[in-house]
Amino acid sequence: MNFSEFMNSVLSLARTAGVREKTALQVVEHELKRMFAATHGIGVSVKSLSDEERDQLWERAKQAILSNEKDLFSRAPTTSSPEMGAPSEPAEMVPTESEVGMTEAELVPSSAAPKTALDRFSSIVKIAVKRLDPRSQFVVFPHQEGEMAHLTGSAARALLRSLGLVYKMRLVDVKIEREDREDEKGKYYIYVASGRLIFGDGEVYVEGTASTRNKFFWMAKGKTKELHEINERDVRKAALTELYKECAAWLLGGRAFPIEMLKRLGVKVNLIPKVSFSQGG
Repeated sequence: MNFSEFMNSVLSLARTAGVREKTALQVVEHELKRMFAATHGIGVSVKSLSDEERDQLWERAKQAILSNEKDLFSRAPTTSSPEMGAPSEPAEMVPTESEVGMTEAELVPSSAAPKTALDRFSSIVKIAVKRLDPRSQFVVFPHQEGEMAHLTGSAARALLRSLGLVYKMRLVDVKIEREDREDEKGKYYIYVASGRLIFGDGEVYVEGTASTRNKFFWMAKGKTKELHEINERDVRKAALTELYKECAAWLLGGRAFPIEMLKRLGVKVNLIPKVSFSQGG
């Protein structure tokens, strides 16, 4: 969406949700800084964004406004500012109870009943997966063992929100770092997004990577791009998306689901878009 459409949408949503326009604009500014946490949003404004980036900001701001994150601006912060490139709790991890549709008391498992806890966790995951939009939150890729549906970045974030509500799951100490490299094909760089996924009493280190050598960035109409032609911000965002996917994969035991399994869960698999690699990389 363009700048005018974005501002009109934000102000219209604020009126509908009963939020002051000033507060809604503060939410937008807050989410903008979160989107570009590596630079603390310096030099970035809503006007300077591309239409696609503005669409992403709209989705984040809409979620924040509707989930009452406006409360963040009515009280003083209780934690220190995160260091450069390390937001302690990204916006995607802020859950709302309506996303799960059950109360915490009904879902939190008892430590005295491990089998029941495991069964409940499995049920919650199935509910969360079933609620994903097959048109935009799965992509089917060909595998040797048949077609498998992979989670998209938005699907991974949706699952983490649902599980984060019930199990007090948090992704913390997120860092995004660039690594410059060179080989016989020339110079390239990799972005590594890393963090700690805290789950109950345990935690695990997770990371996602994205490289300028990824064909989605490097190739265009069958030809390779020069390094300066690649949008570095896109590579950085892709690394963060891969981090969320890795979190979801760690929780689910993998990034892909057999089509038959999704059918049994009630997912409309016929709506899932398919990707073919027949033309090669």
